[in-house]
Amino acid sequence: MKTFICLLILASLPSYGQVRNACVEVPLTLTDNAGGNTILIVGLDPTATDGIDPHWGEAELPPAPPSGVFDARLIGVLLGQGTLKNIRPGQCADVPYTKMDTIQYQVGSGTTITICWSLPNWVTWRLQDIIFGTIIDVPMLGNGCYTVTNPTAFSRLKLTARYPLIM
Repeated sequence: MKTFICLLILASLPSYGQVRNACVEVPLTLTDNAGGNTILIVGLDPTATDGIDPHWGEAELPPAPPSGVFDARLIGVLLGQGTLKNIRPGQCADVPYTKMDTIQYQVGSGTTITICWSLPNWVTWRLQDIIFGTIIDVPMLGNGCYTVTNPTAFSRLKLTARYPLIM
């Protein structure tokens, strides 16, 4: 019996190096409008953690490059230097969730940062500055973009993702 349970557990784990898709994955495209471009992915899955989950393709990034070089990443207490993908823990049906992430960026040769999204119709997000949440306060629904015109003053934004009952 112990051998069977052990094999069952091992069979359910992803193979080393295998990347799976979470039940919810939503990309955000960030650009500095001068050639710098990065896609960040935020999502939800019951097997995820608030830290780095290699089976979701998450990996800690090296420290941010020097100023003048475009960079964008998701940062957090358990994400070290940041990551390009952050799948958070949560059920994929019947339970609403609210999750928060922080987006950090710096322009390269551009002067603005544009953030574009394409959300499923049952997901609502909000993009806010981390100071008061009122200087930048953008409801994110469906498809859209927002341009940060002063990215040196606002180099981090809070992303609040609301996942209501799914399907």
